[in-house]
Amino acid sequence: MENPLLITPLTVAVVMAAGAVAGGLGALLGIGGGVFLVPFLNSVIGLPIKVAVATSLMTVIATSSVVSVSTVGRNLINLRLGMLLEVASAAGGVAAGLTFHALSDETLFLWFALVTGVIAVMVVSRLDHRNILPATVDPGRLG
Repeated sequence: MENPLLITPLTVAVVMAAGAVAGGLGALLGIGGGVFLVPFLNSVIGLPIKVAVATSLMTVIATSSVVSVSTVGRNLINLRLGMLLEVASAAGGVAAGLTFHALSDETLFLWFALVTGVIAVMVVSRLDHRNILPATVDPGRLG
């Protein structure tokens, strides 16, 4: 299968700018930027849905790594929770990769639309809710 996408410096710059915008919007809304990045990569850039989703997931890994490195010296990282999430994320990534490989593009579009719709409903329903625990509450072992 031939990929008609021509990768030029302009394409790279546009994708990087879109990634920054998607990440910023995701951060403002408290959701992942992939909700914005995947449709952009698929509709505007012309990447197949499977490639767009995989690219979005790789940006999550890169972003998480950069953010984690920048906070190491400030005791802001819960290593126990981080290791638990790392193992779960790796297992989930393998399972998702195998599942995505088996699904058709139409099915992936449908699932992406459904999940994006659920995220939209959750964001709107939690507009007046803050995820901050009072200082008197014990956050538990994984804090």
